[in-house]
This record gives sequence, structure tokens and C-alpha cells, in this order.
Amino acid sequence: MQKASPAHGVYRLAMRATASPRTIEAGAIAEATRDLRSGIAGRERDFPTYIAALSRNLGLWTHLAADIIYLDNKLPKELRTQLIRLAAFVRSHTLRLQRRDVAADPQVLVDINQNIIAGLLAAPL
Repeated sequence: MQKASPAHGVYRLAMRATASPRTIEAGAIAEATRDLRSGIAGRERDFPTYIAALSRNLGLWTHLAADIIYLDNKLPKELRTQLIRLAAFVRSHTLRLQRRDVAADPQVLVDINQNIIAGLLAAPL
């Protein structure tokens, strides 16, 4: 995982101050996805970094699920239900990967994240 430059940190703070919540969420998921890709690529030589990337992604999904079930959430009920089911899948799949279940493909998590990013950056609901 790369360390960000000080200028990058300032840019991120400015972006958070001016970006929409959807853009911020997409950025957080994109960052977790980059870590996942890196962890997947190096998992044989650096398993702890792979586990850290999986854990970070799971933490992000846990946070998203908590936001989704919040009573004041404005998403349509059907979409909220689908996202909660997706978060549950991410959790169970991540646990399988952490146990080194050879039948579990980590690329699935990357694909899910990419699809969610695309949805967040598409036209508003």
C-alpha cells in the first residue's frame, strides 16, 4: 500500500468539504478496492497485508450497512434491503477468504465494489 503525499492529503480534505455524499462514499469504496487488489496480488508473499485489506473492506461494508438500516435513510426500501443482503454476503465471503477457503474467490469482492462505485457515480436516484 502506498503512502499518500502531504499534497494528496490536503486535496482529500478539500474534496470531502465540497463533494456530495455519494462521491465521498464512492471514493472510500474505491480506496478499499485498491487495497483489495493490492492485497490479492501479494497474498502469497504477504498474507497479513491481504487480511488487512479484507478487514478494511469488511469494516467499510459494516459501516455502510449501519448507515443503510438507519431509520432516516432516504434510499428506497427495496434498494436498502438489497444492499443489506449484499453487505451480509460480503461479510460471509470475507470470512471464508480469511479462513483460506480455496473455493472463495477474492475477485468477487472487487467486482461488488466496482459495481457499487458505478451505481453511486451514476445519475442520482
